[in-house]
Amino acid sequence: SSRNMGRWDKAVSILGFMDQNRDKLTPEGASFLDYLKAQSQGKHEEVLRALHQLQRLAPREALFTFAVASNEIGINKPRLALDLFEKVEVPEGWLNVAPGTWWFSHWCRAHHFLGNYKKELEVVRRARKYFPDALNLMAIEARALAASGKIEEVRKVVDESLLSRSSLGTAG
Repeated sequence: SSRNMGRWDKAVSILGFMDQNRDKLTPEGASFLDYLKAQSQGKHEEVLRALHQLQRLAPREALFTFAVASNEIGINKPRLALDLFEKVEVPEGWLNVAPGTWWFSHWCRAHHFLGNYKKELEVVRRARKYFPDALNLMAIEARALAASGKIEEVRKVVDESLLSRSSLGTAG
């Protein structure tokens, strides 16, 4: 997409065209357009507002819940993200594909930002039951252990990561 390639100039003109035809969009489409427009302008609070609207329109859509939580973390509202992660279960379909690691990674990040290293460790160890070889989860486990002062356990996780043949995630 133009957005992913950093071609905001092209994306903005497309978004403008879509905005002129807003009346032809579904409510979800209009909210997603609002999200993209805000994203293209770096308006983080508006991004979050549009994502909340999408979540209200499709409360069972895990992707919208995840997007809200990850954006709340991004604007330094990790407690709000934790509220979502604690209320919504990881979608079962995500437990065997890469987005499942993203869900758990962001959940851990929110705990870490708040200094909840014990909870961070609980969440990452739960995640590792589903993704035992994911390097990004090993890095998160090592981070939580280091923050808790458990250096010998950090070494064990690092040693384990060196033996991993995972293609899922990277250590950093």
